[in-house]
Amino acid sequence: MNKLLPALVIPALTLLLGACTQPTTPPVATFTALHARVQGQEALTGDGAAHVQLLPSNSVTGTAPLATAQVGSDGTFTLKLATAAKVNPYLQAMPTPPADRTCSGTVRATPSTARQTLIDSLNLTNTGGVQALMSTTPMIRKQNSDGSVSATYTTNVLFYTDVPTRLAGSQTCTEAEYTLVSEADLNLQAGWNLVSIVSTGIGYLDGRVALMDKFIQGTTAATVWTAAGTDGPATAQSVSAVNVLKELRSHSTFFHRN
Repeated sequence: MNKLLPALVIPALTLLLGACTQPTTPPVATFTALHARVQGQEALTGDGAAHVQLLPSNSVTGTAPLATAQVGSDGTFTLKLATAAKVNPYLQAMPTPPADRTCSGTVRATPSTARQTLIDSLNLTNTGGVQALMSTTPMIRKQNSDGSVSATYTTNVLFYTDVPTRLAGSQTCTEAEYTLVSEADLNLQAGWNLVSIVSTGIGYLDGRVALMDKFIQGTTAATVWTAAGTDGPATAQSVSAVNVLKELRSHSTFFHRN
């Protein structure tokens, strides 16, 4: 297992666990285009127009983007989301816990045959390179009396399913020093959906980590996407932790890829 503790996990774990109970929400219509604004376009050092790219989950270098949009001088863009024909090759069954994990509870997809992909970041690119973009709220962090660090924030993600799907339940998994909780209360329409992940957690001085991701229906479009290393709604600290966040979430059942 990749050891990120304590140097990365505790500071960046200014991320996860908990979330207040949310009422069950009705289905919402899928959307076909993301109208938003880049915060931190100045992070790019190259020349030429900047573009936002939507890449498949876990794509490798050189993978063609599913969708691309030019970013205006004011930072705004309209990204037309990929059609089923482009997305279908990247769809997977709903995740299940790997064999080396001890789990209780279930996050159940109805129908069980539903296939999905979840994308939690965009790329901002020009001739100077690439910056990761995320749509997050500011971290709320707390230093506890026992020396542990706890934190919470919300991330907006794009969730595609091939059929209308009900995703609900709670699952807790343990793996070495990790306790990982995934909860969902979602009514997903066929196609693209906006989903909010309320992430909270705690990192202990002895290396133990408790994480919770609660998946709830997104109620508004993710209108601001912030580049790593820049100030903005998510703050430089929270967005700069994007790669650590993804590493931590790779230990979560829902983000696990078989």
